[in-house]
Amino acid sequence: MSERIQTAKEHYRSRFPGARLEFLRGFEDGTYVYLQVLHPDGGTDKIPEGRDLFEFQADGSVAKFHHVSTTYYMKTIRGAAISHGPEEVTDLDKTDHNKAVIERFFNEVLKTSAAQTRYHELLDPDIHWEKPTEKDRAFIALFEANAASFFHENLIVHSFFGGDARQVIDSTLEMTKHIVTTDYKLLIGQGNFVLLEYFGEGKDYGRWDRLFCSLEDGKIRHIF
Repeated sequence: MSERIQTAKEHYRSRFPGARLEFLRGFEDGTYVYLQVLHPDGGTDKIPEGRDLFEFQADGSVAKFHHVSTTYYMKTIRGAAISHGPEEVTDLDKTDHNKAVIERFFNEVLKTSAAQTRYHELLDPDIHWEKPTEKDRAFIALFEANAASFFHENLIVHSFFGGDARQVIDSTLEMTKHIVTTDYKLLIGQGNFVLLEYFGEGKDYGRWDRLFCSLEDGKIRHIF
C-alpha cells in the first residue's frame, strides 16, 4: 500500500471514529487518491458508502478532499447478489491506455450524445420515445452502436439497477439527459481503475457526475 493511500485511509478513519469500515478499493494518480469505503454496520441490504477524492500537497499532507455519501446495494432490483468485483489495482502498464479509453467514451458517447438539443425530451418518461422521428431513431441506433463498442461482453454494473449489456446501454442513454456543457473536470486512473468527473446539466439544475470503472482488455468491465 502506498504512503498516500495509507494517509487517505487514516484521514477517512479520523472522520468516523470507532466506526467499522471496509475499504473496498482505492488507487492513486499523481497528487490524487480515490477511495471507495463501506460502512457495514449501517445496514444489511443497503449499506452506507463513502466515495472520497483526496488531493495531496507536495509534503504528503492532505490539501483537500471531497466526500460523497451514497448507498451500496447488496442486491439488484431483481434480487441477484452484487459481487464486489476487483478490489486491487492491476495492469499498471495499461494506465495511460485505459484513461484514454474513458476519455474517448466521454467524447464519443456522453458528450456527443448530450449535444442533441432534444435529448432531455426524448428521455422524458411521459414521452418514452412514443413517437420518435426517423432522425431520433437513427440517433438512438448510432448511440447504441457507439456505446456498445466500449463495453466488455461480460460487463457488470454494481448497482441496484445493474443488469445485462442491453440495460447498461439504456442506463448510459439515460445518463446523457444531464446535458454535458463543459469538458470533463478530472480524469485519473491507475492500472485497471479509472475515475472520470464531468459536469452534467439537466432542465433545471447542474451537477458534477462521476464514472468510476474498471477496465479489462481495453473495455469497461465493471461500473461501480
